[in-house]
This record gives sequence, structure tokens and C-alpha cells, in this order.
Amino acid sequence: MAGPDNGGKSGERRRYFRIEDEITLFYREVEEGALPDSESFKEEAMDGFSLTATLEYLDQESGFLFRTIEKSHPDIASYLDVLNQKINLISKAVLLKEEGVAELPASKVNISASGISFFADLEVKAGSLLEVKMILPPALTGLVTYGRVVYCEPVENEDYSHRLAVDYINIREQDRDVLIRHIVKRQMRQIRKESD
Repeated sequence: MAGPDNGGKSGERRRYFRIEDEITLFYREVEEGALPDSESFKEEAMDGFSLTATLEYLDQESGFLFRTIEKSHPDIASYLDVLNQKINLISKAVLLKEEGVAELPASKVNISASGISFFADLEVKAGSLLEVKMILPPALTGLVTYGRVVYCEPVENEDYSHRLAVDYINIREQDRDVLIRHIVKRQMRQIRKESD
């Protein structure tokens, strides 16, 4: 289990934990002028990635209400659960059709709610801007973020030539919440494995 990561770009500094993980990841360089501003990024029309993350966030937010309904009206709760499963299946099908995502291999990453580090085939200069798309297992939740390359170092690896570290500079707060919950769940699994 990895240690804390000091993150956050505004106001007080927040602390996030980093973990080693395997996710589906792809990225592309973007020009400074092509970077959406924070407000328009939050308001962007949904694509397959932001749709799955938004649904995951709404599931988390509505959990208490669902449990209340389940206690007083279990039949209605069962029906709502089936509807929710249908919606999730559709959103995952949309996600997997995006840009050949289904064929992409899993990547080993070091990830937190403020940045990500991963191996790459090519050198990317420090300071470059990237659009980073990631799919978090096992729920296949897709997130889109923009980040700045902090460093790109050569590595001795059979498959890759460099390791990049990227700080997020544009991430929707609800996506950050989804990412934090994913990291916490992964940490709990690691703790359980280590204690077995």
C-alpha cells in the first residue's frame, strides 16, 4: 500500500493516498489552447466515459435513499435495482465501443486523486499537457481528466521506454469522488489480502 500524496490545487491542500493498480489507460498530448477551461469541462456534453462516471457518482449519492426505500418497500427497491442494472449495462456497452477500448490491455499505474504515474512507449516532455482517459475495474467506470506531465524518466523495461508522472489540472469533482472511492476499495482489498 502506498503512502499519502499531497494534492489539491486551490485553497487548503488536501491529502490523497496513492496505490499501485491495474487499469485501462490511454492518453494523448493536447495543445495549451485546446485545453478546456474548468467550467466548460464540468459542463461538457457526456460521452461514454463521463456517462459511466456520472452514473457511478449518482449511485453513490443515492445509496442512502435506496436503503430507506428497501426497508419500507422491498418490492419497489428490487424493481429499482433491476432498472439500475439495465442502465449500467447500457452505459458499459457504450463505454466499450469508444475508441476500441475493449482491445486495450491493462496498464500498471500508481494512482491517486491528484495524479497518476504510468509507463509509456515514447518520451513526453515535462510540462506537456495530456488528455488522460482511464477505465477503473471492476465496475468499468470511465474517467476523463487533463493533466500536466511532471516528469518523464527513461526506464529499463522490456515493454516500455519511459515512466511518466502526471498531475491532474482539470478533473470534475464528482469524478475525483469516484476515484477516491475506487482507491479506498482497492486499499481495503490489499489490507484483507495481507492479513489472510
